[in-house]
Amino acid sequence: MQLPLDHVRRSFPGLEGDELLLDNAGGSQTLGAVIDGVVDYLRACNVQHGADYARSREAVRRVDLGKRAIASLFGDAPGPVILGPSTTQIVFNLAAALAPGLFVDGVAFAPHAPVDVAALGVDGYVFSLYKVYGPHLAACWLDPDFFAGLANINHDFLADAGAYRLEPGGVCYELVAACAAIPAYLDALGRRLDPTAGDPRARAWAAIAAHEAALSARLLDFLRACPRVCVVGETCPDRHVRVPTISFTVDGLHASEVPTLPGARGVGIRWGDFYARGLVDALGLRARGGVVRASLVHYNTEGEVDRLIAALAPVVA
Repeated sequence: MQLPLDHVRRSFPGLEGDELLLDNAGGSQTLGAVIDGVVDYLRACNVQHGADYARSREAVRRVDLGKRAIASLFGDAPGPVILGPSTTQIVFNLAAALAPGLFVDGVAFAPHAPVDVAALGVDGYVFSLYKVYGPHLAACWLDPDFFAGLANINHDFLADAGAYRLEPGGVCYELVAACAAIPAYLDALGRRLDPTAGDPRARAWAAIAAHEAALSARLLDFLRACPRVCVVGETCPDRHVRVPTISFTVDGLHASEVPTLPGARGVGIRWGDFYARGLVDALGLRARGGVVRASLVHYNTEGEVDRLIAALAPVVA
């Protein structure tokens, strides 16, 4: 199943213009439908929740719809979904209420494939919605038994308030409501691929994975052919062993020197430790500035990879 790339790219307003955005692991572009959802919420029902008047009830309905949509991105397993401004903040919140348990940080994986927390058998799974085509918000699923052992870190009178007891200060209503557009986009993409077959979201993810593997192969083939380049991690594009976030170093160059020429040509890649300083230190790369990273997602094209390769070639030759 081939992705309808024209349709996909029209779904992301931030792709307009000539700049090539290959820093998606730090934050993907936002779906236009998510942006519209934020604006519409603020226009139509930016009121307090819990009142009897119609606009308050509508605000609650939209936020609940967004919460259910976010839960579906974890595979709809039983258990609360905790929301927060970032995965870092959610993990700090959990640490404040800590009970011992298995816990998975899925920020690098969630934009590329379906998450099924029940099949993983973990106590918790967290990822950034702003890296999965949504607004600046993060979500964490918790196993019900694990959640039951966590302390309340909100107001003391909210000890029985479900997920809210791990969301001090609450979350941004308009962002939560707008997240309903993320699974809706995936489902619509799957139906566009084949309106007659079974699970549309599974079809969408399968097509996304195949397309991203092809993008990875194109870039990895180039990098492997450059004698001065060392790819950090798997050099095989197989979607079962890697995602299209590709880090590398170039002999004789500080990492900061590599993105300069591509950046001047409107190609956006980055360098640094990307908050993986312990790993960068263990690999002995701190003095070299860490790694260079190009991170692709399904809305990128083979032509864009070719443009990146053309921009990198004079630097790494």
